[in-house]
Amino acid sequence: LNTIHNLRHYQLLMAGLREAIQQGTLAAFVDAFYAKRGLPTPPLG
Repeated sequence: LNTIHNLRHYQLLMAGLREAIQQGTLAAFVDAFYAKRGLPTPPLG
């Protein structure tokens, strides 16, 4: 059951990443990802 949960999590994460890349909003996606977890955004690149 945990494996199914993890696979679903990664499917949703990758779908969000693909969409953000296509829309040119990757930096905002990354910021939101870390903010949701209460973490500072690391430098990209």
